[in-house]
Amino acid sequence: MTPGAVSRQISRLETELGCPLLVRQHRGMEPTPAGHILAQTLTNTFDQIDATIRDIRANTAVERLSVFSHATVAVEWLVPRIGSFHRSHPEIDLQLFPMLEPKGLYDGSVDAGVWSGTEDGPDTASEPLFYPEYFPICSPALLTRETPLTQPGDLLKHTLLGSSYQFDSWKGWMQTVGITDFDVGRIQRFDTSAHAYRAARDGLGIALGQRLFVSNDIAAGTLAMPFPIGVRDPVPYSLICLRSRRQEPKIRAFLEWLRSALQEADRVAQSVLPRDMKIGTFLSE
Repeated sequence: MTPGAVSRQISRLETELGCPLLVRQHRGMEPTPAGHILAQTLTNTFDQIDATIRDIRANTAVERLSVFSHATVAVEWLVPRIGSFHRSHPEIDLQLFPMLEPKGLYDGSVDAGVWSGTEDGPDTASEPLFYPEYFPICSPALLTRETPLTQPGDLLKHTLLGSSYQFDSWKGWMQTVGITDFDVGRIQRFDTSAHAYRAARDGLGIALGQRLFVSNDIAAGTLAMPFPIGVRDPVPYSLICLRSRRQEPKIRAFLEWLRSALQEADRVAQSVLPRDMKIGTFLSE
């Protein structure tokens, strides 16, 4: 406010109170006794308001939520969507920890995990999220090369890619299409499925893609699906945590966000994958 506007507001307040609050001196304005009293009261009130706001901010500070997962789940699915979670829940700082083995729940170093399988037990609880579906994926450029991909058996003429975690899935897919003597030793092995996906995008071979992880690539044209045949794993991915913590607000918020994000990923998958796609089921070993 300008000095003139402040002066007018003080004049109105003096009129309302019926007494002067300031007197003009040769060096400026000085408060009257009533002005001193009012100034002190206002100062104390504003200090209390400031303290209350600081308390509210302290009580609503960003809360940390640590989540472990398979490396591929983190790289291919969670990381690209972490911004969506932060926009929906700015009060929660989501931190992801890719792991090869699920650990950290009991010592409190992590709050929850997104993992293949269920962990229901005396101390742990799990919420199934989705059943993964797998099918071969490759670079679109691979479809135009000399070695054809007109029938599932043609895959054996190409370099197959995968991690050791996908051996059962590759075997299950091959059994679904009638190839019963498939040797997983012919698969070029990577540390994680995410690395296999990267190699497939670069045209180095054919990987086994998980439906919800690769649908965006198919929609963008960076991956192609040579055969409309998939296989469903009967073991779901789940959110797991300690049973005693399953109702914590930050864990429930993450679970509800996961379900919403999975619904959107499923919508994308339905829009880009063949409507007549055949889905078999295999038994994990």
